[in-house]
Amino acid sequence: MRNLCKTVIATAIFLVLCFAAQAAGDDSFTDSRDGQDYRTVQIGKQIWMAENLNYKSANSWCYANKDSNCEIYGRLYTWETARKICPAGWHLPKRNEWFDLQKAIEDEKDCVEDGWEGLVPGAWGWESGGLSKNEVAEIRRKELAGKKLKSKSQWNGTDDYGFSALPGGMRYYNQAIFKSAGTFGYYWIDNRFNSQLVYFWTFHTGRDKMEENIDFSTYGLSVRCVHDNPVPDSLVKKSEWPNKHDKKPICKTNKHSQQRK
Repeated sequence: MRNLCKTVIATAIFLVLCFAAQAAGDDSFTDSRDGQDYRTVQIGKQIWMAENLNYKSANSWCYANKDSNCEIYGRLYTWETARKICPAGWHLPKRNEWFDLQKAIEDEKDCVEDGWEGLVPGAWGWESGGLSKNEVAEIRRKELAGKKLKSKSQWNGTDDYGFSALPGGMRYYNQAIFKSAGTFGYYWIDNRFNSQLVYFWTFHTGRDKMEENIDFSTYGLSVRCVHDNPVPDSLVKKSEWPNKHDKKPICKTNKHSQQRK
């Protein structure tokens, strides 16, 4: 019995150390199904794949049916396929997990300089209004979340967290028509809106924010997998500037220089 207890304790310590090593920073994961390696990144309490999934299966495609595009953007999957395509220990993220990711970005120490008080977001940019500096800061963080998660290559992100979202485009539903690679990145969410429509996230070259949308489940969109086990509070990285990527806050500009987009 004593030897058994020692074995159990040793195994538990080993698992904790392995998890801590993975949670401590950027790492990698090998998909045992095909041997492909994926970078991973911890953001807040979550561990995400930092690359689009590229596991070949039925109801998945390379953009424009060119293998070279799979090497850049990963594969495009229907929603039903995406729900079960992540490797063991990983899964397609639900709405709350994407919101947690966005919230982790918004919670980072950010800045809104003097002069932003009294502005509100309008149809043509920031306009006169009654928001406080803190209220403006919250809106600005949400607007900048997409830019901070987009990769530097292929489009105009800053990739502050190593998430490296890509503009992989889409395959049009029920047709072999592909569009928007290099301009839009679309990522499935594991939630239905109704019996026909499902949720997905959109990243756009021309916008800094990330947006949630709905459409038919038969489209072909990109997949990011998130780890099944959240990171313990004791291992969550603390936010501070400059961070490990040595980035300054994106909103560090001269007063209203970001007012008009």
